[in-house]
Amino acid sequence: MVRNFALVIGINHYEHIPKEKQLKFAVRDAEAMRDFLRDQAKFPEKNIFLCTETIESTPEGNKIITSPPIDGINTSPSGTTLRRIIREKIPPDVDNFWVFFAGHGIIHDHKDCLIPRDGYVSDPQNMVTTSFIVEELRDRHRVKNIVLVLDMCREFVILPEGSRDGGVLGTETERLAKQKGIVTIFACQRDGKSYEIADEEIRHGAFTYCLLQGLRQHTILKNLDQYLLREVPRLNSQKGKPLQIPLVIPEPLDKSEQPLFSRYITEADIWFLQQQAERMERKAKTIPHLKQAKQLWYKLIELCDDPEIRREAVESIQNIEERIEEKEKIDRSQPAPKTEESQPRAVVVPIVESVKPELPEPKLAKLLRYSFPVITLGSKGQKIREERGEAEYFIEDLGNGVTLEMVQIPVGEFWMGTTDQEAEEYVKNAVSLGFEEKEAQSWVNYEKPRHPVKVSAFSLGKFQVTQAQWRRVAAIPKVKIDLKPDPETFSSFKGANLPVDSVNWHQAVEFCDRLSKHTQNTYRLPSEAEWEYACRAETDTAFHFGATITPEYVNYNGNYPYAQAAKGEYRQKTTEVGSFPPNGFGLYDMHGNLWEWCTDDWHENYKNAPENGRAWINNDNYSQDSRLIKVLRGGSWYYHAWDCRSGLRNRLSADLVLNLCGFRVVSVLPRAS
Repeated sequence: MVRNFALVIGINHYEHIPKEKQLKFAVRDAEAMRDFLRDQAKFPEKNIFLCTETIESTPEGNKIITSPPIDGINTSPSGTTLRRIIREKIPPDVDNFWVFFAGHGIIHDHKDCLIPRDGYVSDPQNMVTTSFIVEELRDRHRVKNIVLVLDMCREFVILPEGSRDGGVLGTETERLAKQKGIVTIFACQRDGKSYEIADEEIRHGAFTYCLLQGLRQHTILKNLDQYLLREVPRLNSQKGKPLQIPLVIPEPLDKSEQPLFSRYITEADIWFLQQQAERMERKAKTIPHLKQAKQLWYKLIELCDDPEIRREAVESIQNIEERIEEKEKIDRSQPAPKTEESQPRAVVVPIVESVKPELPEPKLAKLLRYSFPVITLGSKGQKIREERGEAEYFIEDLGNGVTLEMVQIPVGEFWMGTTDQEAEEYVKNAVSLGFEEKEAQSWVNYEKPRHPVKVSAFSLGKFQVTQAQWRRVAAIPKVKIDLKPDPETFSSFKGANLPVDSVNWHQAVEFCDRLSKHTQNTYRLPSEAEWEYACRAETDTAFHFGATITPEYVNYNGNYPYAQAAKGEYRQKTTEVGSFPPNGFGLYDMHGNLWEWCTDDWHENYKNAPENGRAWINNDNYSQDSRLIKVLRGGSWYYHAWDCRSGLRNRLSADLVLNLCGFRVVSVLPRAS
């Protein structure tokens, strides 16, 4: 039988914190979380340790109210009580343990601390460090799965005079989560604040309110993460609060695809698991992948009571076992294949002096941090490596709950263009699909000569511009030309989180101009060099994924594969941004989905091209000249795999509208001091 425990803490009343810093709804947050774990997630009530304290005004004066005792232990959330519960009340070998904290935190003695109701800076004995919680639960009590939920601000902390402490609260906890394999959910990003909503209908912290709503719809961490990233900023915008972006850290990485609870799972998550199992079974080519698909079907049998789904799961498991048996027979009759070497990553040459971009002085941006998987594929499309990447980004609040995420791209130098080896592979691939060799060779000559380019630091959109972002920016007064305000009237594929398509180059430039006017920061289309540098992300292979791509990782016409990859799915439409893994810089959909406009005029090759990363422009009036031919990069949902290569160049008239074309934006913003 699965054993679930939880420690749920909410503190409104602090003994040593000024009145204006006291919280109003932390106790309500904790009680609501207790109710959810008990009623929906089916944690036994005796296994939920609720520790809260608040002040209630009465005719006789203020009265301190504390949560009910547990087995004779006073549950007032003092440091002594919290440490005692963690040390003494948790049995060994618990399956799942949730820690929920709504209150204040601080850095003390270089450690992240949850401040108990009697905590104060001068007495470290009263603090409860997250390292203490993690080490006790993981190392001493041998808890299998830990979920740490922290609804607190994460501002940069400077302690009183004489203390050497300081830094961003939660940084140590992020490191511990990765070391110990703990799912950690923060109410906000680094340097962020967590806000309470006093609205009578809510009266909760914005994060906890959305978290509870999200858990009732999604218990798979990946789905919950997407829900929180969408709903917390939207709620704060509606209620007049500043921007707040949660941070979910799934450790280990496969936890993002698994339900958080064994007894409680939503219909949406059942559907997600079913789709995932069907997709994996359909695409599995190897025995390990088939076994993964089988495990997903077993998970569905465990979690789902629907007889039709359970019947489908049983049939699929039987089918998978037959496929595994057939493959094992084949493997036994053949010599073991040689292990393919992983694709090398390019070396980035350090730069002595970077090129200063020709931009007005922008305002400072507060940088946030996020982590992501970085996938490397072999020549047959098989995954040969998965690593963790990290990147910094900032968020532009466009209003009405719409935001724009801009990833920091570091200064660097790279080789722009295509190697002779890749050019030969490109021509060979084209000929195998029926194209003339001479014609294919002329195409690859557009990517020559290969040459070194120095690129200054800049920020690039994490995603292609979405229809929700277009709708918001198109409502801003025009700068030069009119824009259609509603993407549903012109985009071929409808959806707020789909990239906006059917946008010509002039319209993309107008979008940037309006965005610059609204934000008081300079936004523009990327130069062709900036785009390729960002796409490659320190690789020199045909794709940032490696030697080839597959439809599992990129949205393109899967009927036309590259290198030794097999044919795959052809979706015949765009997909929502962020549907596939990013590159090493944390950028999504740099291959496929939609072609992306660049600033540059078209040139037949790279002879005399700039080597400083700037756009190659021949006509000062290009924004008004509809006859100009402009550069496109990245491929699209309709094109072949080879058209999605990092080095491939395409061209189109600046005034032409196709449902194959979209864009992403560039800005240059320094770190906030």
